[in-house]
Amino acid sequence: MSMLGAVLACAGGAFMVVAAMGIVRMNDVYQRLHCSAKSASLGVVLVLMGSAAAASDPAVSWRCLAASIFFLITAPVGCHVLARAAYRAGVPLAANTLSDAWGVKSSGTSVSDAPQEPPQTAAEPRPEPDVGQR
Repeated sequence: MSMLGAVLACAGGAFMVVAAMGIVRMNDVYQRLHCSAKSASLGVVLVLMGSAAAASDPAVSWRCLAASIFFLITAPVGCHVLARAAYRAGVPLAANTLSDAWGVKSSGTSVSDAPQEPPQTAAEPRPEPDVGQR
């Protein structure tokens, strides 16, 4: 079992290194959050599963399993909340972003077709869309 634990821990470490490289390489906060939510989450879960496989005590294995499940549930939700807060605070998208789903009005016209308003600063949060516009 310790060989399986070592392989899982090394694979988890590799995923976390890839996530760190993606965070450094990506252009904006949204792409960086995507890297951290996907690769780093898988890396942490693999390290925890490696620890569970290497542990001789079943209680430690169950704790690692519970921590993995908790992390898989909370990490994507936390990244979504951070991305939404960044969007509402007016953090700009990267220039190579293909679409902005929240930037489309309910009439079908995009924000670029509408009359331009002065850009919002970080101190002015974006208004919450009405339920009917989602």
